[in-house]
Order: sequence, then structure tokens, then C-alpha cells
Amino acid sequence: MLKQQFNRLKDQIRNSASSRPWLTPWVARARGIKQPTLMVKGKRFSIVCGPREFRAPWGVDREGCYEGPFVERMVEEVEKHGQAVFFDVGGAVGFDALVADAFGAKDIHVFEPSPLAIFFLKQNLRGVRHTLNPLFVGDHDDERTITLDTYCRRRDVAPTHIKLDIEGHEIFCLAGMTEVLKRHRPMLFIEFHERIIRDELKLGDAAVDNFFKTLDGLGYTMKYNGHQYEMVTGGTQLYNYTWHDQPPHHVNFAIVATPR
Repeated sequence: MLKQQFNRLKDQIRNSASSRPWLTPWVARARGIKQPTLMVKGKRFSIVCGPREFRAPWGVDREGCYEGPFVERMVEEVEKHGQAVFFDVGGAVGFDALVADAFGAKDIHVFEPSPLAIFFLKQNLRGVRHTLNPLFVGDHDDERTITLDTYCRRRDVAPTHIKLDIEGHEIFCLAGMTEVLKRHRPMLFIEFHERIIRDELKLGDAAVDNFFKTLDGLGYTMKYNGHQYEMVTGGTQLYNYTWHDQPPHHVNFAIVATPR
């Protein structure tokens, strides 16, 4: 009972930060602020974040690498391109945008609707040129949500690399970006939350299957990595950097989708 009451109180605090932006800095400090250092391809990145981000073994392995196979593959492709236009969909506290900039991205667009996340994001990206959009990304347009098709038409921007990490809502985001994929052919780096899609969003097998059929139909080849779930359950607290031709399990996994 006490635990349930405590969790409800935490939810109320988070909701207050979202509905009253002036409260956000106070809420962030009350929850606690950390300054971890994370490793990407031998480079160290110090960031500020809340107490629940970047917790070992969830996300961070014992060597300090955050989502190692996913992030390293992403920045390798950004660096290889040389003039990358990087979309960070689900920007959180700005870590992926920060490392994309460090590895040579020339134009960065971040989508993050959470005031608490934005509080930290602005500090972490203080020295990074970027466009911040405090919006959800989905399959329709309204005052709080935008499709990537609409965004790219309005801004006249052509992404070369898109990261998606939006807790199962990648299902909806894909439906709103087919024009972008057909016209601009960006590489995609997706954290796919199959368990959330099936069990929490209640979308079932058909939605999961259709996601992959859509990408295949749009001319994309996919590779898969076991990601956080495989690192945590493997017992070593280290990431497995192997990329597979098929999804390795049905919880959450990383996808790299490359246009054919």
C-alpha cells in the first residue's frame, strides 16, 4: 500500500512538471541530478540527467557503454556520411544528439515532448547547434504531435539518418513518415519495443508484423541486435555486438534499416 501511494506521488510530481513548465527545474532538482560519464567508441561524454536515466545494468554495461551496439553503429554511419542530417526522435536528455554532433553530424533536429527531459537536454546540448521540437512524433498532426512527412515538407529538410526511440510509438511514427522514406531514403536506427506494442499498447501481432512488412515494402533491409534485454539477461553485463538477420527475441531490440 505504501509503495503504491509513493508511486502515485511520483506520478503526480512528474505530471506537475509537464503541466506547469515553471515547476520543471524544481521538480528535476527534487528528483535528483546525476552527472555520469558514458563511453562511445573510446570517447567520453559527460552529461547531466535524472536519477532514472543511464542506470547499470539497464542501458549501461559494466564498461560504461550506453546501448553500445546501437549507438556505435549509428555514429559510425553518421561519421561515414560526412554531412549527415540527423533526426533524433525521442531525444530524451540529448545524449544521441550530443554524440551525433561529436561524430560529425552537420544538421541536428531533436524531437522531445517531456519538459523534464528538455530541462536536461538544453544543458547537454548547450554547445551543439540543433533544432529542438517539443513535440510528439506520430501518424497525425495536431498542436502537440507532428508527422515527419509534415515536418520535412514545412522545413524543406531531408534527413539522412533517423533515430527512433519512442517506447512503442515507432508503430505510429512509421505511418507518418512514408513520404520521407520514399523520397529521401534515410538510414533508420530504431529501438523496437515489441513487448510494449503487444502488451501495453494492445496492438497485437498484426501491428508488429505490419511494421516490418512496411519497411520491407519501402525497400529497406533490416539487421537486428539483442540490445538491452540481451545484455541484462546474458549475465555478463556486457553488450553482444552481433547483428542478426532476424529479431533475436520478442521484448526490445535494436534495428538498423538500410535502403536497398
